[in-house]
Amino acid sequence: MLTIRNPHGDVTVTGSSSDGQVHVSVHKQAWAWHESDAEDKERRLQPEFSSSGSNLTLSVAEVNGGQADLTVEVPKDSAITLQADHGDISVSELHATVVLSANHGDVDLSGITGAVTAHINDDNASVSGHSITGTLHVEGRMGEVNVSDITGGTTLDGDFFGTTHLERINGPVRFQSSRTQLEVARLDGDLDLDGDTLDADQLLGPVVLTTRYGKNITLERVQGSMQITNVGKGSVSVTSTSPVAPIMIANQHGSVDVGVPGGAGFVVNASTGNGEIENDFDLPAQSAHNKQWLQGKVAGGGSAMSINTVDGDVTIRKSEVEPLPPQPLAPPHISTVPPAPKAPAAAKAPRVPVAPKPPPAAPPV
Repeated sequence: MLTIRNPHGDVTVTGSSSDGQVHVSVHKQAWAWHESDAEDKERRLQPEFSSSGSNLTLSVAEVNGGQADLTVEVPKDSAITLQADHGDISVSELHATVVLSANHGDVDLSGITGAVTAHINDDNASVSGHSITGTLHVEGRMGEVNVSDITGGTTLDGDFFGTTHLERINGPVRFQSSRTQLEVARLDGDLDLDGDTLDADQLLGPVVLTTRYGKNITLERVQGSMQITNVGKGSVSVTSTSPVAPIMIANQHGSVDVGVPGGAGFVVNASTGNGEIENDFDLPAQSAHNKQWLQGKVAGGGSAMSINTVDGDVTIRKSEVEPLPPQPLAPPHISTVPPAPKAPAAAKAPRVPVAPKPPPAAPPV
């Protein structure tokens, strides 16, 4: 196990060492009014190794007015624990587990064979994970999230202040925030979650989705059961593949549109408090006062379809989409080239304070 701690500076880790050793290059920067003070800070920024049994630790001292950017080459089978308080993290081409913590900086993960756990604490940080053979667990506070080609399950848990994009997850997907909870058995297509919108394609159910402040929800080519509760203002549109599994949609303020295969059999129970109900299956709707409802069997019956909206129209339409394959296509492998070491600083000068990052413009999704 290799533990890396760097309080100020970027950390890049690659599994590119071919001799079984750990290789470190460092780019140090120090800011001071006097050259002697800057030189002293640079000396104290030199990374140091320590060991305890089979555990190796690489650490950089915390120096006010200085930072050390690390590039670390390790054997591919090295398990990594990494902490960067102020700096970006990049980890690639490892055949082992990775656990990291980033308090102020972006995180990029790719080409990892093993479980990955990331703790993020920066509303503006971007997090990307690609080509990971194992589970991916990301938690905390973060901005934009971009994840694709994960062989194991993926869990995102926390507050998200930017767009979340997921693509090709061959395992359970779990998204948990203060506003949205989503669980999916597998994601063959992609999913985008941003503010008041959630769009997804090629989902294997059961799909369980709950929102607390309302979203415009579109789920295309869903195979398996769906349970959707949309509390707030927003529309819901879903398209189911054959065979039709149970569908339960409870919407508060907005329309509901459900597409099912034309020859499918199901039992429907739909209602709206202030809207109209239309369907392509010749089922008559009933009405009284401001309420409309529809009940009946289609093609001899089958799975239950329950649809309710307090305020909005309900449409049940015929739609033909292909079922998902039993197994998704193998994801492409992402190979990365280790970055070249940074050139040493040419001169030392008083540090110019950097303006802090602006607060997020929108609430978490």
